[in-house]
Amino acid sequence: MKEFGRFPWRNVLHGRTTTEAEAIYEAKHAEKRSEDRFGISTKQRVKINEILAYWYPGNWDRHSSVSPDVQEKWFFGGPNVDREITDKFAGELRALD
Repeated sequence: MKEFGRFPWRNVLHGRTTTEAEAIYEAKHAEKRSEDRFGISTKQRVKINEILAYWYPGNWDRHSSVSPDVQEKWFFGGPNVDREITDKFAGELRALD
């Protein structure tokens, strides 16, 4: 039997059986499980990672140096890069409005 604090589920949920208590708990907390500690859903996390992978290709982390090619894209990308960004991320930009 699952416990909540030091009390068994049936004590916490007013005499309901364990199965009923678990069903209530699962229904109440199902949405929370799909979010991380910052409230970001799995779907949102995937999109965030896609955007980060575009701007920071490879296995980049905050301690990595940035290649000249990436720096050129960041600062001198031009119309081709603008078009590529629009094609890849226009939906995310529209969703922010």
